Amino acid sequence: LLMRAFQDTQRRQSIASSGSQQPGAYADGVRMEEIVEGTVGALHILARESNNRAIIRGQMVIPIFVQLLFNEIENIQRVAAGVLCELAAD
Repeated sequence: LLMRAFQDTQRRQSIASSGSQQPGAYADGVRMEEIVEGTVGALHILARESNNRAIIRGQMVIPIFVQLLFNEIENIQRVAAGVLCELAAD
């Protein structure tokens, strides 16, 4: 879910930067940006446990978290920084 939502938001940002406007992407009535924020926020909470940190690292999503630090939405930046902080604990 995180990867799909991230890819959709990245695709829309690249289209928007080229000058064309595309309506916001939705999944079941929820904006993709909200899905990214919610999933990364949940992973932030889960990453408080050592076993979960190992599982999250194994999913190879750290590069996504780093890219999210540069997202235009401040809450997405905040949750990405939070999960990276938790993952740095070990």
